[in-house]
Amino acid sequence: MTPALMNIPLAFHNSASASVEPFSPIDPNHIRLYVCGPTVYDHIHIGNARPLVVFDILYRLLRHAFPHAKVTYVRNITDIDDKIIQRAKELNISTTELTQTTTEQFLKCCQELHTLSPDFQPKASEYIPQMISIISCLIKNGHAYDTLDGHVLCSTTKNKLYGSLSRRNHEEQIAGARVEVADHKRNPADFVLWKPSSSEQPGWDSPWGFGRPGWHTECVAMSSHLLGNHFDFHGGGIDLIFPHHENELHQCRCMFPESPFVNIWLHNGYVVVNNEKMSKSLGNVTHAKDMIQTHSGLTLKIALLMTHYRKPLNINNQRIQEASALAARYKKALALCSPFLHSHPLPPLHNQKIALALAQDLNTYTALSLLNEQAAQLINDSPSPNPDSCRQFLLSASLLGFPTQPQVSPESDHFIQELVDQRTLARQQKQFDRADELRKKIEQLHVSLSDHNDGSSSWERNP
Repeated sequence: MTPALMNIPLAFHNSASASVEPFSPIDPNHIRLYVCGPTVYDHIHIGNARPLVVFDILYRLLRHAFPHAKVTYVRNITDIDDKIIQRAKELNISTTELTQTTTEQFLKCCQELHTLSPDFQPKASEYIPQMISIISCLIKNGHAYDTLDGHVLCSTTKNKLYGSLSRRNHEEQIAGARVEVADHKRNPADFVLWKPSSSEQPGWDSPWGFGRPGWHTECVAMSSHLLGNHFDFHGGGIDLIFPHHENELHQCRCMFPESPFVNIWLHNGYVVVNNEKMSKSLGNVTHAKDMIQTHSGLTLKIALLMTHYRKPLNINNQRIQEASALAARYKKALALCSPFLHSHPLPPLHNQKIALALAQDLNTYTALSLLNEQAAQLINDSPSPNPDSCRQFLLSASLLGFPTQPQVSPESDHFIQELVDQRTLARQQKQFDRADELRKKIEQLHVSLSDHNDGSSSWERNP
C-alpha cells in the first residue's frame, strides 16, 4: 500500500456496512472515485450542490494524502431520462437544447462553488454501445429478460444479495422502487434496462428495437468503462441508495460475481429549507444559482460544510448569515496573505489539524472551525501576519476547496500585475510552458507585455 502522507489513517463511513472503515486502496498506485452527477433537466438545487462540495473535498484529500498515486475522479452527467423528455416537451424545445443549456448552467455553478473539474465527466448519451453490451450480457446469463414489446428488464430474484446495500426487504423494494408495476414484469421489483422510444423521443437502434436505456444501467456503463469493475469509492446523495445504487450493484454482481464492484459507498445527507423538505408544492425549491447570485458561491459552500456530510442539513436565514460572516472573515484573511501566494512554496501536510479532521470521515465541521480560527488569528496579527501562518492557512484553504486568490476584477490593474508576477516567477524557475500559458492569458486581457534583460517584465494596456 502506498503510505498516506504523514501516515494519516484515513477512514470513511461505508453505507454497505453502516460503519466507519479504514481506507486501503485497491491499487496502491491508482485510487478511483465515481460520483453520480446531475440529471440535467433543470437548474440544480442546493441539495444537488451538497455532493459537489463534499466529494470535491474527498478528491482533494486523496490527492494530498497519496501524492505518489494517481487519483481518478469520475462524475457523470445524466442526459437521457424521462424527466428530460417531459421538461423539454413543457418548454417546447428539443431534449438536446435543454441538456446543453442545463449542463452549461451546472458547470457554471461548479465553478462558483470553487470545485475542481473531475478527471472524466462522461455523458450517458456517449455510452449507448456499452449499455447495450451490458444488457446483452445480463440476458445471456439469465439475469435479464426481453418482454418482446421493446422492454428489457433486470430480474431481482435470482441474486439473494439484492437489497443488501439499502437493507430493504422484498416489500420495501417494491414500495420504493420508483418504477412502474407493469404486466410485463415477472416480479414487481424488476427494473428497466431498456425501454422503447417513440419517433419523437430520443432513441437508438438496439437488438430490442428503437429505444433508450434505463437510468441504472447508464452509471454501470460509465463507471465500469472508466474505472473497471472494481474501484475504491462510489458516492452520491442518500436518496440514491435505493433504487439507483442498489440496482447498479445488482447488475455488476450479476455480470462479475467474483467482484465486489465498490469497496466504500459514500452518501451525503438530505438538505432541507427551514426544516422542510424541498418540493414544488411547498414552493421552497432553492436553486443553487439563485443562492450564489444573492450571496456568493463561497457563502453557499460554507453553509453546506457547517454540518457533517452524513447528517441532514437545514438551510435557513441564520445559517446563511453565519456562513456569510465566515466568508467575509476568510476573504479578509486571504487578502492579508496575498503577498505570500507566489513568493513561497506551500509547506507539506505536516501537523495539519485540518487534514486530520478530513481524514476521519470528512469531518468538515471541525475542519471549517479550524480554518476559521486560522483566519481570526491572521486578522488579529494584521497588518504583519506571520508568513508561516499565512502559508498554512492557504494550504488549509486548498484542502477545503476555498479560493486562494483574492477575488478581484479580471480587468483590474492588480489582477493583471498578479498574472505578470506569476509569469516572471515561472520564467525564473524555467517553467516555460507555464510562462507561455500566462502570457496568452494576459494578452487575452488586451495587454501588451515587454520582457527586459534583467528578467523583469512590464505591461501596458492596448489602445
